[in-house]
Amino acid sequence: MRETQASVVEWTGEHYASERGDVRRKLLNLIEEVGEISSELGLDPEEAAAQFLRSARRPARGGDVRDIKGAYGELGDIRLGLYDLAEAMGVDGDRALDDKMAVNRAKTVAESQDRLAAKRSVGL
Repeated sequence: MRETQASVVEWTGEHYASERGDVRRKLLNLIEEVGEISSELGLDPEEAAAQFLRSARRPARGGDVRDIKGAYGELGDIRLGLYDLAEAMGVDGDRALDDKMAVNRAKTVAESQDRLAAKRSVGL
């Protein structure tokens, strides 16, 4: 199945209904995933943390969430960065999403909820 934003959001809404619309939680989940891929690719955690802090401490530029100079533009930058990283890794980023969602779709809602509870119990 070729995944889209709508198909992914539909699945996450079913499996993680308690987090639906929670921008803060979604951002923390994204940071967790960046930490995991950093570990998988051997990036020093101290280097990663220092880069995160330098970036996160800069003044916000945009007001409206749809401002290209603010959060909206940063969302675009994340997508650009993901495609660029996938290319550097020699993989197709869209295919990685489709493959990961195939694994996710094999899980029941209860399995997803159990995994989420385990992650939250250790502070993730």
